[in-house]
Amino acid sequence: MYLQYFTIFVTLISLQARGLSQQQSPSTDAALISAWQDNPQVRQCGLCHFSPGNDFSSRDTDFCRLIEAKIWLTNDKHAIARRRIEPQLADAASARHRGATEVEAWITPSNRLSYAMVSRLGYAIDTEAGYAQFRENCLTCHAGFQNQDDPQEFAKTATNRPGISCNVCHQMGDDTRWIDEHSGLNTKQEWRIREPGLKAEKGMRNLVSVDDQADLCLKCHVGDIQQNMFITHQMYAAGHPPLPSFELGALLDAMPRHWRTNTELYQSLKNYRERELYFKQTLGPTIEEAGEPMDQLDWRVQTIVIGAITAYQQSLALIEQAASPNSKRWGDYALYDCSGCHHELKVPSSRQAARSGSPPGRPRLVEWPKTLSAAAFESIQVAPEIVNAENQLHRAVAETPFGNRQQVALRAKELDALLLHYRTQLERESLKPAFISRYLVALTQTEEKNLIDYQTARQMNWAIRGIDSELNFRGSPLQDLVRKRIAQLGISSGVIQVESEIPGSQTREIFPAFVDAELKRQSQYDSRQFHIQLQSVRDALR
Repeated sequence: MYLQYFTIFVTLISLQARGLSQQQSPSTDAALISAWQDNPQVRQCGLCHFSPGNDFSSRDTDFCRLIEAKIWLTNDKHAIARRRIEPQLADAASARHRGATEVEAWITPSNRLSYAMVSRLGYAIDTEAGYAQFRENCLTCHAGFQNQDDPQEFAKTATNRPGISCNVCHQMGDDTRWIDEHSGLNTKQEWRIREPGLKAEKGMRNLVSVDDQADLCLKCHVGDIQQNMFITHQMYAAGHPPLPSFELGALLDAMPRHWRTNTELYQSLKNYRERELYFKQTLGPTIEEAGEPMDQLDWRVQTIVIGAITAYQQSLALIEQAASPNSKRWGDYALYDCSGCHHELKVPSSRQAARSGSPPGRPRLVEWPKTLSAAAFESIQVAPEIVNAENQLHRAVAETPFGNRQQVALRAKELDALLLHYRTQLERESLKPAFISRYLVALTQTEEKNLIDYQTARQMNWAIRGIDSELNFRGSPLQDLVRKRIAQLGISSGVIQVESEIPGSQTREIFPAFVDAELKRQSQYDSRQFHIQLQSVRDALR
């Protein structure tokens, strides 16, 4: 019911922009590239990574394709994350002032929604103070703005930061020494085999590591109150689309990738004499402890498992931050399971049945982050210890309306420490080929009471499909019957009930078409039906 009302609300806002194109025009592409070329950091990266036609194209190794920046800037949504929500573009007076032709080519329903949101939130974006509110609450995720950054670089008039730049992901802090060393003719060979810790000392983030990948992505995609990366319930009420669940492997595949996976990189470096040393130095003791040949390691499964645990930890960190004594975010509805309130009020209700042991009317924490982790802990036989810690946290949350603040912080911290302890073990276990079958079985054995949330079901859908795809890629596919039932997971009578596809390219708008359809699917989600389909996969595996 409530999700359907929200769908109508979002649709009404989008009607203001129905006459506008939802596809990028060639002139828009040119404007985007021009804007990024005016950014000195991106321009420096583009010297090598925008085109293969340069002095490094005759290299004797194959670490990269030298078109990474081009893929990012012309295909990835992150590169236009700011431009797509810039509210001033949707302001008619601003459009006339800045030149209507170029600006109107950029205006989309997302810009219209953003303009409506900032108006409802009281951000007077035509003033410096009002735009500062937009910058500090929205551009932290949509453009990578941090408190230590110069606000003028993200000012209302700054056009050379249309979205997330290369350095937001690849650089730690403001130390740029790594850039020259990793690309210099006389230094790059030594740089490549240097340990990640030494690279980090000069500012480079280790994005070969799943840990670092997940930690970076989840600051925005789950939230971080300390860095002001948090979508409040007030923002949702103003019109921000619901923040979806996050499965690292599926999201990385949809970006689209401008890098090689570890499996692909190992293959492409077959003629590189330092290949084994590079992987040993870059990935540390994990690959040695796994005790398997490099070409047999399950990197895709590790991405699913470690990404899931990191997402769970980040959700707990968010709770700890909100519960800290000086935080103003404690009790914000956005910290809790949206579907706890936004669901159909009907009898009988699978949701009410699954939550019969909880005090009525007390909101629970977000459900989806623990889904994929639970199966991983089951696979290494430590699930009871984790469940016990989760129950203690749940009791603290249910003790009083919105939870006992001190006890919630304590129990979240204890659970976080426990997850960290077993994550270290799973970093190597999840790489072993023998782990994949145990994990797949554990996923299919998830009880219906743990699938009542649509976002949870989508996590399950992503993970199982990801494993199926990886095994098929490696030439050891699952049996035909299993693959057939996985292909039907989340689909009923030919209609998609649980979406597994992600609109990753710049030409596919998330808002409003995708969000409208997703909200409808969420309101109609049937956990019993999805659980039956999951059981059919389990039975086929047997």
